[in-house]
Amino acid sequence: MLGFYNYTTWLTYLGLICGVFGIGFAAEGHETAAIVCLCLAGFFDLFDGKVASTKKDRTDDMKRFGIQIDSLSDLICFCVLPATVMLCLQKSVLPDVSVKWFYPLAAIYVLAGLIRLAYFNVTEENRQKTEKGVRKSYNGIPVTTTAVVIPFFFAVYGIAKSMMPEASLDLGYFIFYCVELFFFAFGFLFKGFKIPKMHGKRMLIPLIIGAVAGIAVIVAFILNK
Repeated sequence: MLGFYNYTTWLTYLGLICGVFGIGFAAEGHETAAIVCLCLAGFFDLFDGKVASTKKDRTDDMKRFGIQIDSLSDLICFCVLPATVMLCLQKSVLPDVSVKWFYPLAAIYVLAGLIRLAYFNVTEENRQKTEKGVRKSYNGIPVTTTAVVIPFFFAVYGIAKSMMPEASLDLGYFIFYCVELFFFAFGFLFKGFKIPKMHGKRMLIPLIIGAVAGIAVIVAFILNK
C-alpha cells in the first residue's frame, strides 16, 4: 500500500480522523461535539512532530511525507472544520437567511489556510536543507491556533448562555464567530505577525489552554441541557 505507516504518522492520522468526525457532527447540528473534535485534533497536532523526531532513521522521503500529511490534515481540521461549523451555526441562528450568503467567507478562510500551508511546505523544505533542528518561529498565525482560540470563545459563549438563559446571545456569537474567521484568514497570510514555535516546556502553554477550553466546552454543553 502507498504511504508510510510507522508510529511517526499515527498522531497525524488520528488528528485527521477527529477533523472528519468534527465535520460530520457539525453537519448534523452538533456544534459542541464538532468543537471538541477540533480540540482533539489540536492535541494530536501538538505532539505529532515531537513523536516523529524520535525516529532517527527516517529517510528524506519519510520526512517530506510527514510535512505533506501534516499540512493536508491541518487543512481539514483547522480550516474546513471551522468553516463548516460557521455555515451550520448560520442555519440554526439565521434559518430564514440563505446559507449561500456565507459561502464567500468560508471560501476566503479555507483559501487563506490553504495558501499558508502550501507556502509553509515550500519554505520548510528549503529551511531543512540549510538548517538543523526545528523551526524557531512562524510568520503569520499558524492555522493550529484555531484549535485553542475557537473552543475558548465557544466555551465563553456557552457558559454565558447558561447564566443568562433569557438573553438572546446566539446572533451576537455568530457575528463574532464570522469576524473571528475573517481575522484568522488575514492572520494566516500577514507576515507582520511573528509567532514563536512552542518547544519543550513551552508546549504546556497551548496544551493547558486547549485542555481548559475543551473541558469548558463540555461543561457549557452540560449546563445548557
